[in-house]
Amino acid sequence: MVKRPQDLSSFPPSDLLDLPLGGDLSDSAPQPPQPPQQRAGDIEAIGSLDRRGRPPRKRGSWLWLILLMAFPIGGLTGYFLSSEPPVVVLSEDLLDFGEVRLGRSGDERVLRVANHGEETLWVANTALNGDASAEFNIVSNGCAGLEIDALEECEVRLSFRPTTGGPRRSQLRFDSNAINGPQTVSLSGVGVRPKLNVEPAQLDFGRQVVGRGGASADLRIDNRGTAPLQLGRLGLEGDSGADFLRVADDCGSRDLAPGGRCVVRFTFVPRAPGERRATVRIESDASNQPISIPLFGRGLDRTPVLRLDLERLDFGGLPVGEASPNQAVGIANDGAGPLIVRRLQVTELPYGEVFQIVSESCTIRPVAPGGACEIKIRFQPADESSAQSYLRIEAAGEPVQVSLTGFGTAPHARIEPSRLSFGDVSVRAVSAPRVLRVANTGGADLVLGEIQATGSDAASFASQGCSGTVVPPGAECVAEVFFRPRRAGPHRAELIVRHNADDRRQQIRLNGLGAASSLALDPGEVDFGDVVLDTPSRRRLELRSSGRSSLEIRRLRLTGSGSGSEFKLAEDRCSNKTLPPARTCSVLIVFQPTSAGIRNIRLEIEHSGGTTQVPIRASAIE
Repeated sequence: MVKRPQDLSSFPPSDLLDLPLGGDLSDSAPQPPQPPQQRAGDIEAIGSLDRRGRPPRKRGSWLWLILLMAFPIGGLTGYFLSSEPPVVVLSEDLLDFGEVRLGRSGDERVLRVANHGEETLWVANTALNGDASAEFNIVSNGCAGLEIDALEECEVRLSFRPTTGGPRRSQLRFDSNAINGPQTVSLSGVGVRPKLNVEPAQLDFGRQVVGRGGASADLRIDNRGTAPLQLGRLGLEGDSGADFLRVADDCGSRDLAPGGRCVVRFTFVPRAPGERRATVRIESDASNQPISIPLFGRGLDRTPVLRLDLERLDFGGLPVGEASPNQAVGIANDGAGPLIVRRLQVTELPYGEVFQIVSESCTIRPVAPGGACEIKIRFQPADESSAQSYLRIEAAGEPVQVSLTGFGTAPHARIEPSRLSFGDVSVRAVSAPRVLRVANTGGADLVLGEIQATGSDAASFASQGCSGTVVPPGAECVAEVFFRPRRAGPHRAELIVRHNADDRRQQIRLNGLGAASSLALDPGEVDFGDVVLDTPSRRRLELRSSGRSSLEIRRLRLTGSGSGSEFKLAEDRCSNKTLPPARTCSVLIVFQPTSAGIRNIRLEIEHSGGTTQVPIRASAIE
């Protein structure tokens, strides 16, 4: 606590200019510091601290001399004897912990907090804020809850333990009664970790003669992380571990910098024939579990060893009589001596020669160690039954066999319906289509040939679709058949469907009736009798469709001498109409003579059945 002086003689003249306007010079007892409470004049001074960290006082001017004379001396004394509020000064604005390995704590950092004011500094609380605040830790806190005298300091010690890779940030906040509080310090660090990468994922040394070494193979270890990788022991494990020799190693028990690589070289010297396996176990601090890389190799005996690449050859389904593509059976010599194949034979079974050896390269010369040869076999089924046989191979040791299987397939045609009836169709008219379905119920493709009508009335029937079509097993093809009678009366024919099934062809019966249209007249002729000159006389003629099909009436006209002036069609209800069977229409003919005499003309009716002429007679009298 700063002691206040009793008179003004001890102050330098320049300091007198800083006296407050008013106040009391009495030596009142000092009051204890209160929790954060700031004076209005202090807040204004935060923005500019002097070299000791205190808010500067405004220096005088001539105006202060006038004011000094106007205010009591006690006010000036109170101003000079008042103490300055606490001011926080931090040793660092940013604490950078640098790169720290995930799951580990880096070096601690110390932050010093100084009180550059004259009053006591109270640090009420320190707290970590931000998304990564859990990764920063306050190791020791010599500030929170303490009182710090003027020009004294405290310290906070912090650490960084990252749990996530990459840049991590947080803030340390100080809550206090300082005039420039609260204060924050930025905290930063980078989480790094190593990443172990091993290539290749396995080492296969192939076949080697027992007791002899072959080519070597490298195992490459990389650190693809952002922190150094510490490699531990690299050990060989497994029953055949002694067959794999480590001939070079610059990886064991060392550190790999980020981006670094080391190599371990192995070779394979089998101690016994057959499959040999081992595992390289790589320990490191990149993960809790070691990495295991399998090693493979095959020891070869010094005698020939026959190995088949397959034990069964299945040709599947094949159309009867059709030859399959050639399929190969491979023979390899996994031993150390030449392999002599003495004989190849397809066993005699009751299927005939459905399986045949087409070519082979095994009996021509011995198969060298590590070499191979092949036998090509063809399958040609004779019927739809399943076939099975064996390929017998006589070579080193006991004979071996390869199972041969396959089955024949054939198409089967099912055509529905077996008969198509078209009913009555007008002569030269085209009927609605009738549907013919051709289904393949067999196991091979059904190939359809030409679908064509035969018989005396074949020209009146036609088909569309399916000719030349391939129908897969289980599918069907749909064809349409039409009837166009060329004459009246019944028509009959047969539709022939040719295909590659067993029966080769099938016949579908066709029938239909050609229906002709016919015209009946009532009356059959028109007779007006005697008609007085200039007197109109009327006769009605009825037309009826008397055939089995509709009658199309196209045009009616009068022909002959006097037909244009004395005879007229007063009502024509028939032209350009179609009469179904038994339906009628009528026409009204008017005769009005202008001169005496006999008249003979005709009414021509053009219709779908041809042209019909109706005689018209009349006698004009005075």
